[in-house]
Amino acid sequence: PNEYTLYLAPEDRDQFSSYEASLRVELQDYLAEHARREGYVLLSPPAVVIRTEEDLSRGIEEIRKLKAEAGTVRVEGSRAFNPGWHLAHDLKNMLTVSDAIARCALQRRESRGAHARLDYPNLNPELGNVNSVATQDGENVRVSQSPLPRMPDELRALFEAEPAGVKS
Repeated sequence: PNEYTLYLAPEDRDQFSSYEASLRVELQDYLAEHARREGYVLLSPPAVVIRTEEDLSRGIEEIRKLKAEAGTVRVEGSRAFNPGWHLAHDLKNMLTVSDAIARCALQRRESRGAHARLDYPNLNPELGNVNSVATQDGENVRVSQSPLPRMPDELRALFEAEPAGVKS
């Protein structure tokens, strides 16, 4: 995906907070225009993501509210040629998955790969050795960590080997 994360120090975040939304839109527009000028074909518009513990906690609370409202969703008609019917039936699962992703992101206090946090901009070596695991406990999502299995030596050697054709 065309997702970009903006890293700001907490004091800079405070400075930009009043116009964060407009800054995000402006950066997304700039990235889209740059892609157009360079001749890139984008499958989706660029998205600028700025995450903090506060944002993730607010998102989890909003998901909780949506889950409570989801029980009242009704669809008329049959499922034939009725995308609303399928969406209504998928809503509970989509909210459960959204809750799991947000809770795992909240619990993972680091930035690694596509997971980036303003309040934890660096890698945490300890978290590089675990997976976040979300399980459903009744109507609730629980998050834990599970150790990564040790990479087989023959596979590790491939990652540590110098690429062919590269001279040191």
